[in-house]
Amino acid sequence: MKRTKTNHRLSCKVTFSFTLSAILLIAASVAVLLAPSGASANPFILFGPRGQGMGGAQVAVADDYSALYWNPASLALEPSWEVALPLIGARAEEHNDVIETGVKISEMIDDGTYLTSPLEFLRLVDQYDKHGSGVAADLQVGLAMKGRVSRDERINFALSIFDNVYIGSNPKARFPYIIPSNIELSAYALESRELAFSFAYQLINVPGKEERRKYFLSAGINLKYIWGVTYYMHRDIMGVVEDELLDKDAMDFVSELIGENSKSTHNIGVDVGLTFEYDELFRIGIVGRNLNNPKFDYQEGGDKVGELELDPQVRVGLAFIPIENITIAADVDLTKNSSGIAGFDDQRWSLGAEFSLLDQLLSLRVGITDNFAESLAEPMFTGGFGFRIWKLHFDLSGGINTELDEASAGFLLSGQF
Repeated sequence: MKRTKTNHRLSCKVTFSFTLSAILLIAASVAVLLAPSGASANPFILFGPRGQGMGGAQVAVADDYSALYWNPASLALEPSWEVALPLIGARAEEHNDVIETGVKISEMIDDGTYLTSPLEFLRLVDQYDKHGSGVAADLQVGLAMKGRVSRDERINFALSIFDNVYIGSNPKARFPYIIPSNIELSAYALESRELAFSFAYQLINVPGKEERRKYFLSAGINLKYIWGVTYYMHRDIMGVVEDELLDKDAMDFVSELIGENSKSTHNIGVDVGLTFEYDELFRIGIVGRNLNNPKFDYQEGGDKVGELELDPQVRVGLAFIPIENITIAADVDLTKNSSGIAGFDDQRWSLGAEFSLLDQLLSLRVGITDNFAESLAEPMFTGGFGFRIWKLHFDLSGGINTELDEASAGFLLSGQF
């Protein structure tokens, strides 16, 4: 985490209106905890290779372009210009060996052995129908620019264009299980094409000793125009067998999914955040994402079937910076989010650390994140590194859990000015 000298020209005075704004931002985020949530399409993704390498512990850490996702208020921490191009990230998870089990079920139906070996078939169907059985994935591709508006560096902004894709599934069986048409597979995807403007304002910036910030408070908002495109597929197992759906690789499956039913819906999204820092040593942040609960229709055969939602999410984070080149951070979700697998919640804690050498010439990152809302989920360990050549930064990260059923990867090239 890079530190810069405090600009003594920054005013320390906080107006009543901005203080009230900060209170309203907190109230809006906390109010989400009391609101009912419906079927949603999005977990908190491991946005950006730095965040991914640190296990997602970023709400109080991200002070670069990635703050537009993790906490827009933190864009005010480092008033500099930055361009991130391209940013690529991906995550996938599978539980109960649902793909392998689905292939075996389709093979038994295809060759008729489900009739001669009914007990084995029922065992497979039971595995297929267990809680948490399914596949989910997310993918991010895009670019961002961060900058400052005012000469006193009090007002900061970011512009971004991202294509976020969420893929989920819902395999299920209805009694009697021996009837193939009672075994169904639903898969969906939400492609969220986002054009966002992020704005951050320094509410308090009180200088301390040796040009360090003593007290710092900022508020931020992220306004997103979302062109949402939904894709939906629903088949019983006989249709899956006829189309050899489960025998296809991931790219062919996605192509099949996209070729089924698609529907475009336009909406907006609103994120807000607050960041407080003491003596450039401790930080605390809170972010509320998609507070207006944007919804996107999905259809089958031209008829509306339902809505995929980006449910409101709230996360808090802490960061400890004992010395300039070491950052230790922790985040926790205050809301239960959808993993993309029907009925399988996603609510995580994250721990991460970053160690940098020679003014970020080399940065090493490690992290761990765990979905504590579901006992079936296992902790995922992450790591990554970044290095700088002049003004260019290269970052790479990845992660995997102990059961080898959840993995992530990310890459970024960015330039700071």
